[in-house]
Amino acid sequence: MSKVLAHKCQISGSEQLLDTHLLNVANLMKDFGKDIEQANILFLIGLLHDIGKADPLFQKKIQENPKLKVKHSQAGAKFLIAYITMIKEKLAYENDVILLFCKIVGYVISAHHGVYDIYNEKYNDNQLFKKFKYDQIEAKYDFKTVEKYTLELLTKESINLDQLINKAIEEFIRLKNKFNSNDKDYIEFNNGLIMRLYLSILKKFDIYDTINAYEISLPQITDNELNNLKEKFVNKIEKKYAEFPAPENEINRLRSSFSEQALVRGKSDESGIYRLDLPTGAGKTLISLRYGMHQLKEMNKSRFIYVTPFLSVLEQNAKEIKDILQDKYIIEHHSNFHEDENNDDDTLDSQIRNYLVESWDSPIIITTMVQFFRTLFKSSSNNLRRFSSLKNSVIILDEVQSLPVEVTYIFNLCINFLHKAMNATIILCTATQPLYDLKELKYPLKVSKHPQLIKMNNLERDIFNRTEVFLLNEGNPVNEYDILHEVELYPDDSFLIVMNTKKAVEKIANILKNRTDRKIYILSTNFCAKHRQDIINKIKNIIEKEPIICVSTQLIEAGVDLDFNRLIRSYTGIDSIVQSSGRCNRHGKMESKGIVKLAKTQESLENTKVKALQVIQDKIEITEYILRNLQNEIDINSLNNKFYEKYYINHEHKMKYPIKNESTAFDLLASNKLYNLRQLPFSQSFKLAATKIELIQNNTKSLIVYYGESFRLIDKLIENLNTFEDNYDLDLLSEIKDLLSNLQKYTVNVYNLYDFEQFLIYKSNEKIKNIIGEIYILNQENYDLDYGINNEITNLII
Repeated sequence: MSKVLAHKCQISGSEQLLDTHLLNVANLMKDFGKDIEQANILFLIGLLHDIGKADPLFQKKIQENPKLKVKHSQAGAKFLIAYITMIKEKLAYENDVILLFCKIVGYVISAHHGVYDIYNEKYNDNQLFKKFKYDQIEAKYDFKTVEKYTLELLTKESINLDQLINKAIEEFIRLKNKFNSNDKDYIEFNNGLIMRLYLSILKKFDIYDTINAYEISLPQITDNELNNLKEKFVNKIEKKYAEFPAPENEINRLRSSFSEQALVRGKSDESGIYRLDLPTGAGKTLISLRYGMHQLKEMNKSRFIYVTPFLSVLEQNAKEIKDILQDKYIIEHHSNFHEDENNDDDTLDSQIRNYLVESWDSPIIITTMVQFFRTLFKSSSNNLRRFSSLKNSVIILDEVQSLPVEVTYIFNLCINFLHKAMNATIILCTATQPLYDLKELKYPLKVSKHPQLIKMNNLERDIFNRTEVFLLNEGNPVNEYDILHEVELYPDDSFLIVMNTKKAVEKIANILKNRTDRKIYILSTNFCAKHRQDIINKIKNIIEKEPIICVSTQLIEAGVDLDFNRLIRSYTGIDSIVQSSGRCNRHGKMESKGIVKLAKTQESLENTKVKALQVIQDKIEITEYILRNLQNEIDINSLNNKFYEKYYINHEHKMKYPIKNESTAFDLLASNKLYNLRQLPFSQSFKLAATKIELIQNNTKSLIVYYGESFRLIDKLIENLNTFEDNYDLDLLSEIKDLLSNLQKYTVNVYNLYDFEQFLIYKSNEKIKNIIGEIYILNQENYDLDYGINNEITNLII
């Protein structure tokens, strides 16, 4: 074979030799793996990943017929297994270790164009071993030519494969030993993460070099540029702090003290798992940013990643971070764009898209918890590549208390892995810190020796305590009239009333409208996002001028900067009660403390004993148990640990992310007992697990509603959709998608679309659905300025 190609551009005719591609990827991977001591194993993977392209059939695809379907990723795995089998007696390692090494590296190479299940519901045998026999299953492949090419390449480049494999196994053992345990599931889960790490790095540099092969120069930050950026970021955050006036009160003095503590820790903390649990108003965002910027510089970290579960918090904090750092390399990522689960396409457009869309290669990333979880668990090309970007990073996990109990174990194990294997520093940031490191948990978080970034004594905490907490009606069950009576007792105060259900919110609001002169505002997910923000802005503008009442669901608990004199909160988890309390006397402007009353509601007012509210009901029961017999002022913050301890112990059976067939996502990513009946090591169903794990179970449909600017946008959208259906003018697609994007903030998510169908003025047909997606538009009459979606058609809404 005179000339063996890896890539050929069908437009320019430019070519890349396979030798060049393999060595480029291998060396890039080697350099990337040095700081986690995995350089040789990554070089080996990169060197062998595409040797299957030496097959004459693949060369025919490149040279003559680009549409030809040819497998190539299995060949590198087959070559490695065959070679190690041949030299096994020379290797100074136990057979079990060698076999596991072969399986993991073999899987990484064979899966670099598509993750697959080793065991799944369709097959009763080992799919990994089948990949190693690809040429025996399909006789059209010429493995001997591939083998000959590979041996010649090794000789030409003076690569001693025996030595390379020995060093690679040694590195693999060193990494594996960081997770030694007698627990088979623990070992297997971490084996899967080791595989994900290797595969992520392979995909990162395989795609990078492929794009460059097409004479497209991808933007890369050099070490010098990165160091200059780190210096710039540190100077920017220090300049921000230098602009603050000298503290004139106790709260500002403490904020300054906390920030100085973060500065010291940021300059000295080794990689680890830490906590930043500060009360509302203590300046967590700035403190975490200052800590992170000094970690980047002083501890030579590669990336600062800020993660929050709430879009409202993300947008607010992203603006603050951008205003301070002012740099083009800040990436804000919270779109839910479509990602192909498998892509074995080497075309120019495909590779550029795969690399440039959401690569997380920038030094500052601001993203959502949903995207973070996709990076940890999903199997698409983009998510896999992003996993490698977590290496040697500083990760701020804000409002971490919002994570559902179901993800506890897979979250804990992944965070432990990021620290131990990937040299990351992780900060759990919240005013209500979950006890993920509770010793009673089977798979606890392994926090660092000195986990608290900021030390606060009780006197300092009390300075930030702006509320007094009591039980409404002495803890006896209350109805809407008891709440009304409490509101009527204080006619000059602004009230926030937070309930668990939308029905309770509307019931209370309706009664109040007839019994008080104060303006009544409602907040719930029956309103579109733009409408909710407008209501919040109205409250901000009026609340300091006159007393008002806001009745809301729990959506007000995070990222909403409102300040009320009094709060009534129906029973829920202690964590949510503390978060709600942050909206009461938020800025400490009252002469006395704000008053919080906790309401144990009657079922006639608020029925949480339904399946859809099971999580809230579970938390209510524990809160009720903790608050029982407490009559005087309640130190609600001191009850947080007690709440989580009981909640986690009571719900440990849910912590492995239950799915169907009595299995869990944890099992699929560990020993895989459901399918792997012989309990063989490394037999995970990675792809199946990826399809099952969703941080938010999004089984809702989005309704576009008429509100404000959406009137004009909807009219234009319907006009374009009708025109498109008539003539399929592809030029309209871009405009339609732009309109849908602009209408996103005018949507309401509903669970039972069937209840709304007769009230829709537009529903996409199958043709539109297949080309553009599902589009549902609610008629104008069924969206109310006071209540959002008309309650008459939402009987099932809770």
